[in-house]
Amino acid sequence: MGIPLEQRYDADGRVVSITIASGVAPTEIQQQSIDELIEDGRDRPQFPDVAVGVGAAWTSAMPGTDGEVTARFELTGIADGMATIEITFEGDPASFDSITPPGFDDVVGSMTGSGAFVAGIDNPLDSTFEFTIQLDMTLSGQGLEMALDIDSTTSRVVTVG
Repeated sequence: MGIPLEQRYDADGRVVSITIASGVAPTEIQQQSIDELIEDGRDRPQFPDVAVGVGAAWTSAMPGTDGEVTARFELTGIADGMATIEITFEGDPASFDSITPPGFDDVVGSMTGSGAFVAGIDNPLDSTFEFTIQLDMTLSGQGLEMALDIDSTTSRVVTVG
């Protein structure tokens, strides 16, 4: 989103509030994204409902894709009370709700992503997250065409307190 956020969670790990840590007023699009994070809890990976061990892998719908893109999660290690989960996905950028700007009706291309989520076993909110997305797409509509080739890395550190 391009701005630092402070997030508050309830005992079940659901987002209950998000404020901009820098005190800068969000743009309309940034506020919509914040509201969506609160409503859907989309800012955290989906975990299995049962206990799993190192090597376990599962899939979950990628947030913001209406279930059309599936992310793969794999528990790759546990050390010092922290679990490491590797995340990968590959998808069609047209399946992401918020990727098509106004005025464009067609999106073609590819989108891939990978990263890791490291979280406390006793408290998964104690975590770090880094994710890289490679996006290569062409948007068209209303006589316009735009080509994008983007590499984006998102990092997040959550401290409990």
